[in-house]
Amino acid sequence: MTANLQAKNKSTVIFVTHDIEEALMISNRIIVLGENTISLDLAVDGKPCDRNYGENTKERQEILSALT
Repeated sequence: MTANLQAKNKSTVIFVTHDIEEALMISNRIIVLGENTISLDLAVDGKPCDRNYGENTKERQEILSALT
């Protein structure tokens, strides 16, 4: 639904989640916040609504590394 709203309105949507899979499914850019800093600023390829669950293994590993 978030991806549809963004596409329809051509606007920026800030979505906060703790679920990596959810972030990978609906985002085209993921920012991981650390203590007083940005731990990761990651552009995700492809249109969010075209992605399948379980794709983006490389991106998932980058996010997990930024969280540790």
